[in-house]
Amino acid sequence: MAQQGNTTTESGRKQPARRKSGAAPSRGTGIGMRKRRKILVTGAAGALAKHVIDKLKIDYKIVGVDFRGLRATHPDTVDYEVDFNKRSFEDVFREHEFCAVLHLGRIKISELDQGRRFSSNVIGTERLFKLALKYGVEQTLVLSTFHVYGADAHNPSLIDEGYPLMAVGHGQQLVDAVELENLANIYLYKHPELNITVLRPC
Repeated sequence: MAQQGNTTTESGRKQPARRKSGAAPSRGTGIGMRKRRKILVTGAAGALAKHVIDKLKIDYKIVGVDFRGLRATHPDTVDYEVDFNKRSFEDVFREHEFCAVLHLGRIKISELDQGRRFSSNVIGTERLFKLALKYGVEQTLVLSTFHVYGADAHNPSLIDEGYPLMAVGHGQQLVDAVELENLANIYLYKHPELNITVLRPC
């Protein structure tokens, strides 16, 4: 899915570039397409993101980013391959006016070592929040995990959203997941204009 104005790696993966006017990605068809607002979806190469994008593209223009690059099974969901901590990530915000960000790009335990997960999940997410603030994003959704509660024999049978996040005490591999939530809560209270929602699927 080559797009004018992009630079492309040897593997065919798109890199952030200053797109030429009128070359912004769009998905879906129908009357009023030009008026549709844009949503940024991170982790766009993942299976969950694919389902989310399929639902949203009916009413919105979707721009998908993923540092993991294209997947053969659903390459059309990824518009940019980009590291959230690289300067080029801001190009995506600069070229598109997003009304919302769906941050589904949380790196799971099985994907990277602890240091790289922390860099992506925590430092990368903070960069995402800062760019969302700078470019006036109105709503931000962050994908977390129920593992942040920790597995403990003394946990109640039913855990509500106010229960303490104790995963760090039970496994260092979950430090990045808990810190991602702590970061989201900091921005939630300091910058209510971002309208941050944290999801803990289970």
